[in-house]
Amino acid sequence: ALADNGRIQNHCSHLSCLKCSIEDGCNVAGYFAWSLMDNYEFGNGYTLRFGMNWVNFTNPADRREKDSGKWYSRFVAK
Repeated sequence: ALADNGRIQNHCSHLSCLKCSIEDGCNVAGYFAWSLMDNYEFGNGYTLRFGMNWVNFTNPADRREKDSGKWYSRFVAK
């Protein structure tokens, strides 16, 4: 769960398209990455994990940054 390369590729793809849109003259005000942390999804409960940070749902104090979180931190720091 911490190695989530598919999520990294997803963000790369979206950000690449966003860059093309900006270059084409679109007025882009921001980008929101879904989601910062694993959370409860109404349709699927706790089974789907979209977050860039893994959460232990039996002990919520136990949280770990996923590879996508590390990648995103480096990306926005550039």
